[in-house]
Amino acid sequence: MFKSKSFAYVIFSLALLYIASPWIVEKKLFFNEILSLSGFLILAANRFAVNRGAINNCIIILLVWCGLHLITSLFLMDGVYYYLRTSVIVYSIFSYFIGYFLFEQLGRFIQTILPYLRVYLIVFLFVNVPVLFERYGMAMLFPAIFKNIITRNTLLLLALINVIYSFTYPSATSILVAGIYLVLYLSPSFKVFSRIIGLSTILAVTLFVYFLPVLSLADGYTPENEEGVRNVIAAHPILSLDPNTTWRLIFWKQVLIDHFPRNLIGLGFGTPMITYFPVEDPEKLHTLPYVFGAHNSFVHLFGRLGLPYLLITGYLYFYIMKDYFKNKAYYIRNNSILLFWSFLAISMIALFNPVLETPIFSSAYWMILGFVAAAIERRKINNAHV
Repeated sequence: MFKSKSFAYVIFSLALLYIASPWIVEKKLFFNEILSLSGFLILAANRFAVNRGAINNCIIILLVWCGLHLITSLFLMDGVYYYLRTSVIVYSIFSYFIGYFLFEQLGRFIQTILPYLRVYLIVFLFVNVPVLFERYGMAMLFPAIFKNIITRNTLLLLALINVIYSFTYPSATSILVAGIYLVLYLSPSFKVFSRIIGLSTILAVTLFVYFLPVLSLADGYTPENEEGVRNVIAAHPILSLDPNTTWRLIFWKQVLIDHFPRNLIGLGFGTPMITYFPVEDPEKLHTLPYVFGAHNSFVHLFGRLGLPYLLITGYLYFYIMKDYFKNKAYYIRNNSILLFWSFLAISMIALFNPVLETPIFSSAYWMILGFVAAAIERRKINNAHV
């Protein structure tokens, strides 16, 4: 059953609906949980056996580390409800095995729905209907438009599409996705790409450290009185340019600095992590310290899972991007390069939004990573037979 074409097509259809309208299908129908359970059942049907490989090994190590945190958190949690809400980080990882084991069916599925998918993506790219077209998550699907028609300028077209997307559905996140595509286009090698990303990271860390003393002004914040945050925004011209970005810096400071050194091991699940946050619904005030995302999933999961998570994730991206540049011609020939572009899109979304810590997006990230892992594994098999 779990290897049948019909089963795969049903799962892929659910995944498309999940990506296109997560605030409806997840909030009402729990699609993230359905996809996570499906991934677990697929893994079980394969007797919990996966081929040895860098990405698979990372996923296994991550699941083991998460399992240890799930056990220790039973003694640290403030309540079962908070424990279960934050454990979405763990069980969503099983969606990875959908991508990994059903990879062979993906190409035929996309080819079957491609004419309709192209019309859908192009029409709603220009017509704002957020209930049918998530305001920045659809960037994951845009690469599918170019199946079988990849050219030298495809990355530029993808960047342009995301710029248009950012105006139709106002979001700076789509501009960032466009930016990573431009970096890919301008990078002739992994060496150049890694230097650009490395310098960008150093600049971001430097700015964060520079603003740390100012960010401490938020310590006077309470949900009833946002004076502390207003003081941060008013303290520097750059921080006053975009309050949303300033809020993000405050979130990151709480996770990275305020919880040090405990965050090196990880806070686990069911424990509070964010103290200062905007309140949209006062009725949810008691849950927000536990479930509010740091608006950077990698920072958030570092807070929950500690330094081992960052080391695993850093190695994953190093391995994937090095393989991407080394074997780019191969991936272009069989269209699987589109999966790498989709994975980079969801990665950029996760850099400034809650993704891995929320059921709204997490399964999409892990499933696409599974597709990438399977594409790399298939490339190795094909090369071995050449």
